Amino acid sequence: MIPFNKKKHSDITVTVSDGAEVDPKEETFHLHKFPLVSKSHFFDENIPDSAERPGAIEMHIKDFPGGPAAFEIVAKWCYGIDIELTVDEIAPVYCGARYLHAPDLEKTTDAFMTEIVLPDPRKAAKVLKVATDIENMREDMMENLVGRCINAIAASFGDYEELNALPPDCFACIVRNARDLEESKDLLERAVTSFLKAHLTEDTLHLTEAEFIEVVSATGRMDDMRHCDAVYSFLEVLLRQLPEEDAVVDVCKALHDLGFWVSLPHSVIERAYADRAIPDRYCTVALMAENRHLLKVNEQLAEQVEHLSATLSQMGAVSESHHAVASMGMAGAGAHAAGAGASSGRSMQ
Repeated sequence: MIPFNKKKHSDITVTVSDGAEVDPKEETFHLHKFPLVSKSHFFDENIPDSAERPGAIEMHIKDFPGGPAAFEIVAKWCYGIDIELTVDEIAPVYCGARYLHAPDLEKTTDAFMTEIVLPDPRKAAKVLKVATDIENMREDMMENLVGRCINAIAASFGDYEELNALPPDCFACIVRNARDLEESKDLLERAVTSFLKAHLTEDTLHLTEAEFIEVVSATGRMDDMRHCDAVYSFLEVLLRQLPEEDAVVDVCKALHDLGFWVSLPHSVIERAYADRAIPDRYCTVALMAENRHLLKVNEQLAEQVEHLSATLSQMGAVSESHHAVASMGMAGAGAHAAGAGASSGRSMQ
């Protein structure tokens, strides 16, 4: 077997970088042209013929998805070294196989995704988390790896702990897709609450105001008082973190557009009114909505009382009618008995 990554007798040096702007990872591999060319169309197309360019060749790949670690796995596969695909490593290997155009490895990684990852939403969430950290992923990789994971999770949605590790925009996308598939809104809201809890440590919510709004808006219009109560607890923490009043107003307005302020229970309205960080206009909106709700409840109660009174009146009228009939029946029976007595007396005479 040809030795892997040994400088001696190497005829090609490949320097691989992940292309990250912050803390880029780079590594140089001392390889051989033959195993690379035989398994990878990328190397076959980019390595010049030995007759045209004798001697060792140097190549630089500056934007390899998954970086040197992913490249090493794919390169080992080109050498015929057994590699074990796992949920933790499938994402970079999937991308690396497609970057280097290694058809057989592309088929193998696709089969692993189809048979092992996508049927299990928890595994799909783990793969998705790794995939979102990969730099320089091409559009086709995004669609076939990230997109398929998102769709698989949404189709079998649940309040999975693995979802809490995802980036906020990715989590929100899954919730929106699940909502479009008519998943239970209660389940979606529970998942949102779990996600927010996972990003709360002591008195800090580790989300920007934009991320917070994107997550809570993913379930659609907010009309459940219990869910609004839970969201308000996170809002209180977030508002203490915002340095500018304009940011507070923007968050409160975004929540207003979702129907948040008109769905608050009375206990939360009291907290909001006492919290001077909440603009007065939204406290007023909440109070007016509560008043409208109470008026509606009073109207409903009045209708129920009116209906009950009418029912009782009807029952009273029927009872009086029955009583009158019964009285008439008793009077008739008495007259009949009297007549029968008189008749009997005449017979005896």
